[in-house]
Amino acid sequence: MVVTAGLKHHRPVGEQLTDKRFVLVSDRSYCKISRIDQFVSDKQDFVIRIKDNIELSTVRSLQRQTLNGSCVTRDITCRLGTPQSRSEKRHRVCVLPG
Repeated sequence: MVVTAGLKHHRPVGEQLTDKRFVLVSDRSYCKISRIDQFVSDKQDFVIRIKDNIELSTVRSLQRQTLNGSCVTRDITCRLGTPQSRSEKRHRVCVLPG
């Protein structure tokens, strides 16, 4: 585990943490769409809290069981970003309450 003090930009640190043996968990400060596409290409498992204002396009709902006590309010696949900077790959997005 690597924890930074937040004294400099986190993105360079995040790029050093990729390791296919582990699931990369990070905050939205690491959220660069091209980097997320690269994680998929590299088969790097990851969970990233994306920015609230990120644009979701070509949204498709996933068929999933409703589980009692689950916090997931929406489970979809989509492409991320605006037309000028949109992901090439589809990504799974799980929406949790506020």
